[in-house]
Amino acid sequence: MAMGSWKRIKGSLGPAARTVIAVWLVTVGLLASLGLLAQVPAVVVLYGVSLATLPLGAGLVSLYFKGRRRQAALTTGKKAVLDGLYSPGELEALKAIFAHQADLRRQQQMTQRTLTDNFSLWAHQIKTPLAAAKLLAAAQDPPSLPLRNALEAIRAYVDMALAQVALSEKGPQLDLAPCRIDAVLEEVLQRTAGLFLAGQVQLDYRPTRLQVTSDSRLLAVLFEQVLTNAAKYSPAGQVTIFAEGSRVIIRDTGCGIAADELPRVFQRGYAGSRGRLDERASGMGLYVARQIADYLDIGLELTSKPQEGTTVTLTFPAYALRQE
Repeated sequence: MAMGSWKRIKGSLGPAARTVIAVWLVTVGLLASLGLLAQVPAVVVLYGVSLATLPLGAGLVSLYFKGRRRQAALTTGKKAVLDGLYSPGELEALKAIFAHQADLRRQQQMTQRTLTDNFSLWAHQIKTPLAAAKLLAAAQDPPSLPLRNALEAIRAYVDMALAQVALSEKGPQLDLAPCRIDAVLEEVLQRTAGLFLAGQVQLDYRPTRLQVTSDSRLLAVLFEQVLTNAAKYSPAGQVTIFAEGSRVIIRDTGCGIAADELPRVFQRGYAGSRGRLDERASGMGLYVARQIADYLDIGLELTSKPQEGTTVTLTFPAYALRQE
């Protein structure tokens, strides 16, 4: 065990530090040998060893701070500092490394940009055949509710993906404008009406009469993720939407969430025990909802009890509220 620990320590030391320790060990060995040969008292030998330890400590401290200066110089990239710490040959090697890393970063950024642009183009293009498919489904006699719900689910996933792309951009541009919360909710409720009908979920919608300055497109995606979950997990139950001051509250009477799962519901890909029983669950809905809420500076809180339902509270910032 001790030998393994020493090997790990030795491997983590630089050549200079290992040289200092080797010199110290030789010095201590010589002092101890001379003391034994000359029959010097043990106290004197220990004193000599202590004096020999001082250069070791000073050397290691010097190496430590030199290493810190080198690391800081590499981090900042200041040429004057680098010139004082590295030889010309080392500087040339460092320049080559820095240039290679810069090229790799540029290539990665270009690849990421290409992938993002291609996906965004696909997502926008797919909306046209989706809209046509929805019209065809509505023209059936009688209209196919399962088909309509499937098409709406595809459309919701496309919107969610586009929202993620927008939020992943460095400094994404928000389309801020005055918008009525009720207008956004009514549009989302029209999109999710098929889920409510299929699950026989009653809707108790009380107009909020709130108006805010926000990005209505992202706001719609946020509301849709919350309402989709509420309808999906409240079969033959009820979903209630109402406002209290600057808060919009969405409450369902569904299966609820276990206490030990609540801290993880906003994690990426976490579907929970109820989601694992539903092959449609991706674990992305509440994760995206949290991303959007944080970006729009909206407070998002979720409380739940098993078999009693779930309550989601959206608190809008005072500076964004407007009188309707």
